[in-house]
Amino acid sequence: MKIFRNNSQTKQSDLLIYENRIKNKNLKWVKQIIKILKKNILTKKRISLNDLGCNLFQLYKGLKNNRLAKNFLYTGYDHDKTYIKIGLKHFPELKKKYKIMNLEKTQPSSADVSIISATLEHLNNPNKCIENILNSTKQLIIIRSFFGKKKIKKLFKNKKYVDRPYFINQFKVSWIKKKLEDFNFKNIEIIKDNATKGKVRSIYPGLKRKFSIVVAKKV
Repeated sequence: MKIFRNNSQTKQSDLLIYENRIKNKNLKWVKQIIKILKKNILTKKRISLNDLGCNLFQLYKGLKNNRLAKNFLYTGYDHDKTYIKIGLKHFPELKKKYKIMNLEKTQPSSADVSIISATLEHLNNPNKCIENILNSTKQLIIIRSFFGKKKIKKLFKNKKYVDRPYFINQFKVSWIKKKLEDFNFKNIEIIKDNATKGKVRSIYPGLKRKFSIVVAKKV
């Protein structure tokens, strides 16, 4: 089976957008994730956190800017070396706190908290990826992705907009709830995504998706 990956080669012009964000913008989704962490993490001891699909370390930037980085044993995961290389220019302190990994094939190291944002929907095998993540999560998981009433598998390959094809999938809410329950996660919340105001938005002409944030705790 041919593998399609969303990476630095998918739409090369996006690299400039990502770099501008890491230099100049405090992203709304990061602010929201940090609020969720503060609400759900009550202990004062340092806890381990896996940032899955870390890109240029936007989440870490938010933790650092809010003086929370010291509270977490952070590890960033991505399959794209280009993203990591650029991110390390801005956060050299992470040079030993990242891993290049295909999460569809390999289970990440065990962590108290796992966060995956805008990544799951682009994978060839999201089912295997989420199982690897759930197996390695000890306390809390936060998933930001495209959810709706029905499953949609879409390989987007319009060369007018992208340099290489990649998946822009949608998952059923019932699917992620059952998957979480199967791995002993409870207190499942489906939260409106602040960055997109909880609305369906146009990704490309004729292709619309809605971000939601799923939060669950392991029992």
